[in-house]
Amino acid sequence: MTILQETQNLLKLYLHVCGEDEVPPAYHVWSCLTVIAACVGDRVYFERVKEMPLYPNLYTFLIGESGSGKGRAIRFAKNFIEDIPLVNYYEGKITAPRLIDKLGRPTFNEVTGVREVANSKMFLSSPELAMSLGKGDLAQSFIEQMTELYGGSTRLQEGTRTHGDVVLKNVCINWIAGSTKEWLLKAVSPEAIQSGFFARTVAVYGDDNCPRMFRPKYPPDYREVLEHIQARIHLLCCMRGEMFLTEEAEKFIHSWYLNRKKPEDDLLKPVWNRQREIVLKLAMILKLSDGGTGMLIDHYHIQAAVKLSKIVEDTMPDLVEFASRTPETRTESSVSRLMKSLGTVDHTTLLKKVYRYGVSGKQLRIAMLDMKNKGQVLFDRSEKGGVFYTWVG
Repeated sequence: MTILQETQNLLKLYLHVCGEDEVPPAYHVWSCLTVIAACVGDRVYFERVKEMPLYPNLYTFLIGESGSGKGRAIRFAKNFIEDIPLVNYYEGKITAPRLIDKLGRPTFNEVTGVREVANSKMFLSSPELAMSLGKGDLAQSFIEQMTELYGGSTRLQEGTRTHGDVVLKNVCINWIAGSTKEWLLKAVSPEAIQSGFFARTVAVYGDDNCPRMFRPKYPPDYREVLEHIQARIHLLCCMRGEMFLTEEAEKFIHSWYLNRKKPEDDLLKPVWNRQREIVLKLAMILKLSDGGTGMLIDHYHIQAAVKLSKIVEDTMPDLVEFASRTPETRTESSVSRLMKSLGTVDHTTLLKKVYRYGVSGKQLRIAMLDMKNKGQVLFDRSEKGGVFYTWVG
């Protein structure tokens, strides 16, 4: 028996072929959602405001420790779409001017000898975000440009004296990226995290409690389901048209929207303001995942989209706090992580361990006193006068 006899839901089938693995399921879920969005581009839309269509494109950032599975999830998704010209998959280093050229400047195909029109749709992949964007002004310029292009169907003119003008029309970009929190700040400024750019981004944290496995366990119907997914991906590339809400879906999202609690922290308000937009994008994608040619979004699509959008609410406070840290609070964070794992440790041993993080003896003493005042650690002395610390949380 195959799962295809039980469901035609593309997301469920995608997770099925991923099998049992160390990669956090959330990484695969959001990779699949972004692939679906990239397949339909801006040919599918929802019009909440007249003459201002909303497209299901996503900027998805998988965030976790090195080796947590971000790259594997992105590579698995890549296998389904990298050879589809319409999707226009691009992976590699990128700058703001290079992106403009890729989206708006015609190219010459050396194989066919034909001059090809530029594809203004793109699925941008950055498995290692900091490596793809660089850092400093170069990365900041790219982030600002991606913020501008997020809405899709933008007309943008860019040019230099050397290369002339490039006009972008009907742009639609889907973006998936992987990064640790530390390296994220090398490519994305704290200001971008605290403002408009990250309000447009889904930041996905992986689960640290995934089981350790030497090899993944794949289902017996792996090949059959994989081929079905590939066929469905190509069908999605042919879909187009306006999507609508059923009456029940309209009532549900109306009630949800009016009853949301406004965040007290001003830094979280941009995310709160854009959550309706994220929910509608996700509802469109979930409807497309169901299969068929219908364009009606039902209430259960909205309910599932609201649940998925909670990940933005849950991760943004931590990201904003992380981006706002001073050198002192970053030191304290490094020390507290070590203390949690060590439990009880003497000062000399702890100093040796934190030294690799660039923490000096003076910085360690200040951090430990601050944590003591917060009730997170206890101080004690040995018979020989040595200081011991105990983590109490």
